[in-house]
Amino acid sequence: MRDQFYSKAIHASFKLSGLLPDVCQMAVMDRLGQLAAEVCAPEIRRFPWLISRRRVGRGIFLWGGVGRGKSQLLDAMAEVMPEGMAVRYHQHVFLDDFHRVVSMASGEEDRFRKAVLSLVGSARLLVLDEFHAYDIADALILERALGILSDQGVCLALTANHCPWELWPKTAFHAQQARHFDPLADLLRRHCDFVEVDHGLDYRDSNSRGVTARWLVPDSPENRSLAMSLVKNAEFPLSEVRFEFGDMCGGLFRHADYEILCRRLPLLVLNGLPAPGPDDGDALRRLVWLIDAAWEAALPMTVVAEAELDCLFEGIGSGLELLLGNDLKRTVSRLRALVSIEGNDIASI
Repeated sequence: MRDQFYSKAIHASFKLSGLLPDVCQMAVMDRLGQLAAEVCAPEIRRFPWLISRRRVGRGIFLWGGVGRGKSQLLDAMAEVMPEGMAVRYHQHVFLDDFHRVVSMASGEEDRFRKAVLSLVGSARLLVLDEFHAYDIADALILERALGILSDQGVCLALTANHCPWELWPKTAFHAQQARHFDPLADLLRRHCDFVEVDHGLDYRDSNSRGVTARWLVPDSPENRSLAMSLVKNAEFPLSEVRFEFGDMCGGLFRHADYEILCRRLPLLVLNGLPAPGPDDGDALRRLVWLIDAAWEAALPMTVVAEAELDCLFEGIGSGLELLLGNDLKRTVSRLRALVSIEGNDIASI
């Protein structure tokens, strides 16, 4: 009965965005209702210390193409659960917060474990959005951290554009270093059910109003002036929302820097977005971070670019396509929505 209660509640929460769930999403809702019921079992809520004696239930790993509704499904589940039972992070934020907390505990015994547990607190479900592991250090940290949480009785709910056995790119380097990544995939196999969510439609694309006048091509003085004229809010200095791509993505910014910036701004005007080439990997990675942070903050954007959005990344070459291909597909999808919204009417798809 609790399963059905949560399934219906998740369905109602999901529909608040204005979307009618497709066949794939409907099937996932029943599994999420079961997971929510297990996590929120009355005996666990009443006697949380029992969690240490209770074998943690299997979590869920949702994967599929960009804009398929994976994040929105997990957000709908977390929304209907009792307060404090679920905690949600974008994966970059989780890692950023972990490094911040563990550095503050320098010298303390077992500081890794304490830092991980402090990020979750009393929650019984950890939701991690945009899960992946491109870096060896990240893979090792995530494998150890998720293992600690699972041993503590915390269920996992993850989303990714990659299937679980391809959480890292198909480059020669990553293939040679598979021994560092495989333990993370093995942990996920032990603790999560893998569910593909892909009805073949990018809902961000279909629900956006197209690439509006706020994607301006080419990068010219006239279009830069036009971009600023489209900013109608006079409650803030225009100079504070206007940024050059080279300054934003060509320096040493971390994901945490973009997160702080995007949550502070009412909107963002990005000038000088180039059509990147094979040698622009660092700038491209930072662009992915920037757009992910803007999406999390539901930040309307205006972009002055050298190329149309649909062909922006055509010249990056096979090497960067292998490394960042899925991330760039997500970036295009999210950019299309961010330059279409007029305010915080963005669906967390």
